[in-house]
Order: sequence, then C-alpha cells, then structure tokens
Amino acid sequence: MAGSKLMRLTVVTPYREFINTECDLVELNTYSGSVGIMYGHTPVIMALTPGLLRYRQGNAYKNAFVSAGYATVHKHMVTVIANAAEWPEEIDVERAKASLERNLDKYNKAESNLVKVHAKHAMRRARARIHVATTYKTN
Repeated sequence: MAGSKLMRLTVVTPYREFINTECDLVELNTYSGSVGIMYGHTPVIMALTPGLLRYRQGNAYKNAFVSAGYATVHKHMVTVIANAAEWPEEIDVERAKASLERNLDKYNKAESNLVKVHAKHAMRRARARIHVATTYKTN
C-alpha cells in the first residue's frame, strides 16, 4: 500500500515467538468484539478472547488462531501475549472437535460453577480453533 505506515506485530506464547513482522493492519478478537488496528492507533491494552488474529501486508492477509491473552497497542507496534497461537494448517480439527464434545459433556454434568466456567472457556477455544482451521486453511 503506497504511502501507508507500517507497524511491528509481535505475537508470543510461552512456547515460541509466533509472529514478528511488519504489517499495515491487525485485527483481533476482544471481549468487546473485533478490533482493527492501524499505524497511529491510540495506545491501549486489550484482553483477547480465543479467535482469529488477522494481519495485512500490502494486499495479502495472513490468518492465525490466538487463544486468550492480551494485546498492547502503541502508535507503531502491537504486541500480543497469548497462551497459544497456531496457523490454520497447524490446527488438528479432529482433536478440536473431540475437545468441544468432551467439554460440552463436562459442562452439562458440572456440579459447580467453576467446572462450568472452565468447560465453557474450553468450548469457546475449541470452536474458535475449528472456525479458523476450516475457514482459513490453505492446504
């Protein structure tokens, strides 16, 4: 994109530096909904929900799954700290479907609110992984 300013996008998990690149747009899922970030965005810290992380480099978009975490935004930089991050091709859809079924059963049989909360979060993560893999997988 001619004339657009680039920002640094870094995504890290406890296991690896997942993304470290320049881009001109980042889209994240937050508890308030989807947020688009471009160069010059107001500094902010956002809590993330499991879902799609999308970024643009010129005319090309790249998509990934990011689990719960947070993002710090500065004028020229977005840093995402997440429990997990995966490219669509890395997601095992059958494993995610099994997790969804297992946690739905756990939720339905739960005798405490704590178990329900954990199962609900696991179901949200599994649904997001399935969505990202089935919608954005390239091979």
